[in-house]
Amino acid sequence: ADGNNVHLILKSIGDWDASGKSHRLFDSRDENNPLKSWLLTTPIVSSSTSSYEYGNILNEIIVQHAVSAIFVSTLIGHSLDVYTTGLPSLHVLHDFYPWCPPLYATWETPCESCDSRRLMECLNANPAHHFFTNQTPGNFLSFRTAFIATVASEDVSLIAPTPSVKKRWLQLAGDLDPARISVIPH
Repeated sequence: ADGNNVHLILKSIGDWDASGKSHRLFDSRDENNPLKSWLLTTPIVSSSTSSYEYGNILNEIIVQHAVSAIFVSTLIGHSLDVYTTGLPSLHVLHDFYPWCPPLYATWETPCESCDSRRLMECLNANPAHHFFTNQTPGNFLSFRTAFIATVASEDVSLIAPTPSVKKRWLQLAGDLDPARISVIPH
């Protein structure tokens, strides 16, 4: 909707084994022809706390394209390095990942909490869980902690499309600062 600025899209490319095997940069006005592609020697399995290669890709894009802000719509195939660039960063809460590996925080009914015990049970028994099956509950628990800490320390703004999404994120991830989440309708 914003025709006054150039919007770039960094897409992770992967498969069931690793969500971030490569990354492609697109201009939002032409999402069929990448401006540049990078193949990672160390793929990002689901999401990573840090990736030297991914950090270098981000730095290259920021410098070459004079990036002034970063919007994150998913961390799948990406690294928390996206928040440590020093640029204003916003994360759009389209789903409940990375808090919820099955993405939608539903197991028979919408989840209202998810401690380590429930997460382990969910990853073993929830039929909706078919993503990132090569990751352990420990991987997800440590990434959750790193995500919350990074969002807080890097002053990342979180954007929820509805008040109910904000409410559920705060129920699930109780360490999030409620003031950090703004509601901007679809």
